[in-house]
Amino acid sequence: MDVNSGWVFPAGAQQPIGIYRKGPLYSSAEYDVYRSVSTRLKDHVVKEFGLDTLYFTAPTFITREAADLDGSWKPSTPHDEYWHPHVDKNNTAHYDYSGLLYLTTSGEDFEGGELHFFDSAHSALDCSAMENRTQPGPCLVTGKPTLVVEPRAGRAIVFGSGRENPHRVTQVTGGTRYVLSFWFTCDARREMISFLDGKMHVRFGETKDEPAGDRAGIGDSNTETSEL
Repeated sequence: MDVNSGWVFPAGAQQPIGIYRKGPLYSSAEYDVYRSVSTRLKDHVVKEFGLDTLYFTAPTFITREAADLDGSWKPSTPHDEYWHPHVDKNNTAHYDYSGLLYLTTSGEDFEGGELHFFDSAHSALDCSAMENRTQPGPCLVTGKPTLVVEPRAGRAIVFGSGRENPHRVTQVTGGTRYVLSFWFTCDARREMISFLDGKMHVRFGETKDEPAGDRAGIGDSNTETSEL
């Protein structure tokens, strides 16, 4: 669920749907907390990577991953299978830096759900299946992870979104895992300002006072005139 732009990708859906069709879901104070978190993460990325310019972009997510205890759940689309190795920039071309803030703790709120990173010195990544636009498949990786991150509520992690950081989340086997996922871009054309106004926003380049005209829609990272 993208609190800022106002869209959610339900399990099994091929396209996102609006969450603010009946008005705001959160209070001004709650939106302010979300804005503060995203701003602090952005500032941290700028500092850690020595950047001069960086923009908040979309889509971003509050993600919920729950255990399938009775085995009745079946993934309907590749988006539902969160546990496959992937590269963020392969999924959304304008992502340059990724940020995660965990809201729950491994071993207390859920089991499984570790974040695994792989590198070229110890593993091999094949993302050729992602090139199939009609039925894209997951990346394939061989070898063991070189870094394992155990989620802990309040723990934040930032990393480059490119092929230097293939990663995956292991399947949640018990409880429910929550995480805030943010992405940032160096491309001014893909900026999505922090609206957090309880309204839906479709296009990059919008401001609080002016629409974005024919700027690209957040549902597509490659075509300048596409919409959701």
